[in-house]
Amino acid sequence: MSGDTNARIRLHDGETAATLVLTEGHKDIVHAVAYSPTGEWVATGSDDGQLRLRKPDDLQVSRSWSTKNGRITALRFTPDGKRLLIGTGGGRIELVDVASGELLTLLEGHKKGVWALALDAKAQVLVSGSVDGRLIWWDFEKREIERVLEVGTGTIYAAAIDPTGSWAVSAGVDGIVRLWRRGEDKPRVALTMGKQPLYSLAWHPKDNRIAWSGDKGLAGILRLRLRPVAAAGKPAVPTDEAPDK
Repeated sequence: MSGDTNARIRLHDGETAATLVLTEGHKDIVHAVAYSPTGEWVATGSDDGQLRLRKPDDLQVSRSWSTKNGRITALRFTPDGKRLLIGTGGGRIELVDVASGELLTLLEGHKKGVWALALDAKAQVLVSGSVDGRLIWWDFEKREIERVLEVGTGTIYAAAIDPTGSWAVSAGVDGIVRLWRRGEDKPRVALTMGKQPLYSLAWHPKDNRIAWSGDKGLAGILRLRLRPVAAAGKPAVPTDEAPDK
């Protein structure tokens, strides 16, 4: 699934990447697309500030509503598929009820547009990244900021979190993938993938493989080996293998 600068949404074949469905429905660039974990919905968001819920088989719009904080730059369903996180150009994160569209919570901590949202498997930990160069760890159950990291290298376009909520990766305009441990201020690993911006990250749900992609068709897989916690109570530094490009 992808959106484009012509306000269109494409459904692709998973094996061949061929376009199966091409549809419209937005009035401006489509930055964000998200599948519901239940398989019931596809959500799309655009610079027009519209959120649209679609059926995944034909992408026809079933419901739509406007955000309160400008254009939509990121989307993430909760694991139960009942709620949807919306990153906006105004720097706020909206949490809405999928069934009604009701705004449940407004998360504030970024100074500029939010482009990256990652949620752990139990919906306890949220990580967000922004144009302001901040990576924020949230206690999602309490809806509170846990830690603000001033990465300071430009826009953070992508983030992913491991199933336990203990580790996260971020990437953005500088072409570097950074590995973070929850509760720490510095990255454990920083790997340069090239000079082009990186736009997406995905953490495999069963192991420590991380898929990444960026500008000009750049893509690869990182295989991280996260060592067990040391006897003294301090986690050992993880090692990494060369990325498969």
